[in-house]
Amino acid sequence: MKKTILTIAVITLFSFTSCKSDKKETVKETKTEVAAKVYQCPMDCEKGKTYDKAGSCPVCKMDLKPIK
Repeated sequence: MKKTILTIAVITLFSFTSCKSDKKETVKETKTEVAAKVYQCPMDCEKGKTYDKAGSCPVCKMDLKPIK
């Protein structure tokens, strides 16, 4: 009886520790993100308004420039 309980406890312990290591690896993979480009008018006609696509400023018609 004691051997059975000890065996179950050891198997349970190993299963929990193996699950924890898998979770750490998946967290590291999700941290890599791609930075999106943001565009803004070089004359700043709209006081800091940004766009997510390249194009032209609706106010002065200049080409939008990417912000670093």
